[in-house]
Amino acid sequence: ARPPPMRAAASSRPAPPARSGARRYGHTASAWAATVVVFGGLHHAAAGETPGRRIVPGSDTWLLHHRRGSPSVWDPVPKSGPWPEGRSFHSAAFAADVLVVYGGVDASGEVLNDAWAFDLHQRRWAPLRAADSTTFGNMYRRTQHTAIAMLPDGDRDAIEVLVEGGLDGGGVARSQVIALEPATCPPHD
Repeated sequence: ARPPPMRAAASSRPAPPARSGARRYGHTASAWAATVVVFGGLHHAAAGETPGRRIVPGSDTWLLHHRRGSPSVWDPVPKSGPWPEGRSFHSAAFAADVLVVYGGVDASGEVLNDAWAFDLHQRRWAPLRAADSTTFGNMYRRTQHTAIAMLPDGDRDAIEVLVEGGLDGGGVARSQVIALEPATCPPHD
């Protein structure tokens, strides 16, 4: 049996807020329950934002709250405390209710090797370190890669984010799988 065709209801389509919707690419959009977190990506620079540059990687974070039968609502997250630098072509995956962002490309074109955690309930970013308290080394610079979150042992407290493939800092395609374990990668100051 074929599934029924999908229909789009005009009333449930959210109107994009300024600079969060249609004029963005290389960003991530990740869902947890009825909330979508949109982070980063390339957008047209606002007047005076980056002199001489028309398209820049953003570090803005938006929440889209979606409830069936109700209008969806865009909600910008105000910047405060530690915050990831602007980036595009990064990955993002939820580990429980924490969004983990990895890698990407910054405004200078450098391929990144950092990881950040966004706590959906506290609406706050924190940098992550590797399990051995070091940074993620140069060999783990990644862009245009994928990431997923999984429960390898079925234990909600042992969630891993797996980063796979992508291009390294030299533009070489890689096949390594990098396992980020938020339970053993605590946010640091």
